[in-house]
Amino acid sequence: MSSEQDSNQTTVQDIEVWFEVIFAIKGLSFSGHKLNTLGDKIWGITILEHLEHKDIYAFIIIDDSDPELIKLEIRSVLGEVPQSNSLLFYQKCLELNSSIFSGSISLNGAQIWYVQNEYLENITFEKLALMFANQIGETAEL
Repeated sequence: MSSEQDSNQTTVQDIEVWFEVIFAIKGLSFSGHKLNTLGDKIWGITILEHLEHKDIYAFIIIDDSDPELIKLEIRSVLGEVPQSNSLLFYQKCLELNSSIFSGSISLNGAQIWYVQNEYLENITFEKLALMFANQIGETAEL
């Protein structure tokens, strides 16, 4: 890879700066909404949902376990797996997964998560803003 290509690669610092801009557009501060940092590459954030009903908590994770393919993951909890009518619940999850464009619904223990993944090399400011808007919108709706 040439040094010019290297200089055009999205970095973790770019992601953090872009999140500051995305939040500033909404009149918020990214660092002001970050929960206790869980590590250099994991940020927990909370957004007071303007749709009147709930706060949205999300995790932004940078996975650099493979330095050649660094991945950004945004995940948020949708709820808990119901104790009854689980067959209908799983059917609804499958239906929702087929209609979600850039993410998926997954289970982690008893929790239901909405998850998006993208390699850093494919992320631009516009793509990150769209991913974040989708994360908040889908989490609020689901």
